Amino acid sequence: MQNEIAVIGNIPYNITNDIVFWLFENSNLIKTAVLTIQKEVAARYTAKPRTKDYGITTLAMQLYGNAKIAFHIPPGAFYPAPKVTSTVIVIDFSDKKKYCEIDKKRVIELIRAAFSKRRKIINNSIKSYLDTKQVNVKKLNEILQEEHKNYMNMRAEELTIEDYICFYEIIKNSVM
Repeated sequence: MQNEIAVIGNIPYNITNDIVFWLFENSNLIKTAVLTIQKEVAARYTAKPRTKDYGITTLAMQLYGNAKIAFHIPPGAFYPAPKVTSTVIVIDFSDKKKYCEIDKKRVIELIRAAFSKRRKIINNSIKSYLDTKQVNVKKLNEILQEEHKNYMNMRAEELTIEDYICFYEIIKNSVM
């Protein structure tokens, strides 16, 4: 009965990310989740590259599932009325079989490092990450050049989840 659970809920807005990341960790058991969350958070989960909402949560969502906005709920639909608009999102966890062989936690580590200095190019934002992982930066740059990947000169918000996965695999092969 693996991957048959549906999670449905109006979750407390102040712990949305904690709950959603728990869902990620247990996504092998969950088929779908339908959640009422704050509109601004839903925008971050479904953002496109090169937008202000695109970030760590967007990429983590793409790594574990596929989120779609179902509809918005105005504050007046609740009593007492909250100060924010709510959004119902549907997260499909059965769609991500192509990432089942990926070390997702390690990819998210790289994503967090890249976004640690969001407005810097990745070369500058992941220096300490590369040092911690004992990556041979010269070898990494050679591989990136051979594969025609310009990741080091891009900003974190310009890379797709596929780019980050590829970048992680290249970094993994560049360890001293």
